[in-house]
Amino acid sequence: MEESAQAPPLVVGIDVGGTNTDAVLLRGSKLITFAKVPTTADVSSGVEKVVNELFGDDTKHNKNVSQVTALFLGTTSLVNALLEGRGLDTVAIVRLCGPSSRSLPPFVDFPPSLKQVICAGTWFASGGLRFDGREECCISDKELERIAATEQMQKANAVVVSCTFSPADDSQEQRAASLLRKALPSSTRVTISSTFGQLGLLARENSAILDASLSRTARRAAVNTRRALRAAGISMSAKLYFTANDGSVISFQKA
Repeated sequence: MEESAQAPPLVVGIDVGGTNTDAVLLRGSKLITFAKVPTTADVSSGVEKVVNELFGDDTKHNKNVSQVTALFLGTTSLVNALLEGRGLDTVAIVRLCGPSSRSLPPFVDFPPSLKQVICAGTWFASGGLRFDGREECCISDKELERIAATEQMQKANAVVVSCTFSPADDSQEQRAASLLRKALPSSTRVTISSTFGQLGLLARENSAILDASLSRTARRAAVNTRRALRAAGISMSAKLYFTANDGSVISFQKA
């Protein structure tokens, strides 16, 4: 006698909004049930509560929290952090460029209130590339050492190194970042803008600034969410994904 087809896995989707946290439970493409609870200030306890609501009656629909294989979470908490100016790290910027790329400084298109919270200082330093990857200027180790020794730089939570056309060749950013890491406190995170891929300097620099400012808050939120899910009975083997700004999803590890 043939074995019956295996039931599709259980998947949970959670949306953490400013007012309510909503959750749905799916088996394959079929909606099993849904739940809604007020959003909590720490986000994670609201996530735990909505999962408990979702599985409040384990016998109904043959649903068991331990059978969840994947969970997708969307949250506005990071956007809210930016809008409210809370939980943000200070970021210092070192832009490697020639004279032609200094008319629009870092943070030029940031809201003044957000810049006031995030900006730990901006510096222009010798360096930069042309559109075809050729060097416009050589970087100066001594100049970067002087920048790293300033009080503003020493107190910054994070540093972003940007360079004109660095996606074509990130060697200048890598070299500058390596030097700064040696000269700054071990707790200071150094990010290079070429990680964010775009050729346009301001868009790439801004992306790196926001990532550096939010990364500790995002990491804490991700860890607390995983802990809340475990407390609600979700297996550690269940895959956790977060929604990105473009509507795609990224894994817990990458988040």
